[in-house]
Amino acid sequence: MKTSASAYVKDGKAHILGLAQTEYGPVPFAHSFDVPGEIKTGPLDLNEPIASQLIDAQLPQINTIIKRGMWKQALEGLVKRSRDGDQNAMAMIRAVGENARNGVKRAQESFAFLRKYIERNPPGTTSGGPAIKALKEASIGKDIEHSVSVISTHIPHIDDPYTAALILSQGKKLTNELIGSIGDQFGEDKKAFTWGYKSTGEAVVKATTKQPEMKEPILVGYVVCLARTIQGVCDGTLPISKLCPIAGAELGE
Repeated sequence: MKTSASAYVKDGKAHILGLAQTEYGPVPFAHSFDVPGEIKTGPLDLNEPIASQLIDAQLPQINTIIKRGMWKQALEGLVKRSRDGDQNAMAMIRAVGENARNGVKRAQESFAFLRKYIERNPPGTTSGGPAIKALKEASIGKDIEHSVSVISTHIPHIDDPYTAALILSQGKKLTNELIGSIGDQFGEDKKAFTWGYKSTGEAVVKATTKQPEMKEPILVGYVVCLARTIQGVCDGTLPISKLCPIAGAELGE
């Protein structure tokens, strides 16, 4: 692993700033440490023997910082790849979530970082957004197994659930079998999916706020139900009041 760095000494401390070239891309790092009193304030020449000795002594801490940066880069890469439809990345994110719920400390740290990263870097909600594009393709795709996987993992990345529901409703018929397959994607959390499917939008917002770790199955269940309702209204098997009670009342339903 190649690194480049510069350092400056002030008030008895050396402050080093550098960039490590890693398999996940460039990772910046910064570290401060005490230096002997004879080292004067100013730039520290890292090629000098004394500087090399000081840096060598700090390598364990510096490597820890770099590894943490690589860990963050890897997690960010998983999010980006999953938004592009990478099945392996989706599976890895799901595994992190499951391990976090099972109390694995490292997984809990990773899951918390993933959630913050996604919140700070939401996918685009325009027709060109990767999550919307993937959902559009999955809703009309012939590969059912691939479709249910994409549907279950990409709906949470679309900011507006109504947008997600409308896209989903334009695709294949949401039969009981297909809905069951989508719910099965959440494993032990299928109950949360079913709860979301049967709940109102207001209840879903409250539940996902109180239990953010259950946001995905609950939100996907709610969106799938909304999409199925839209399909029912469009094909005439459900009254408009199921989708909008006010409009149904105005129409005399």
